[in-house]
Amino acid sequence: QLRSAVHAFAASERPPQEVITHTNRHLAELDADVCATCCYIELDPRTGRAFAVRAGHPPPLLRHPDGHAEMLDLVGGVMLGVQLDAVYPVTELTLAPGSV
Repeated sequence: QLRSAVHAFAASERPPQEVITHTNRHLAELDADVCATCCYIELDPRTGRAFAVRAGHPPPLLRHPDGHAEMLDLVGGVMLGVQLDAVYPVTELTLAPGSV
């Protein structure tokens, strides 16, 4: 149900922070006593420009084309479903071609 909500909000072409904010409200309003973590990244593969939002999720790892990896220091918010009016900041990144 939560994945479907993320897909629906993303398909509406909302910015990443709104996708996560609306998903959080949806989960909080279900009154199901559940919570979830999420890391949502919107990437333009042509430019390498990415917008990332974290909701209680561990920071993602980025593997560079040369093979070394780093943990991305993304500002985050609380887990989904915990706080109805939570704020989820967005971090803008530029990924090099071949990054994973």
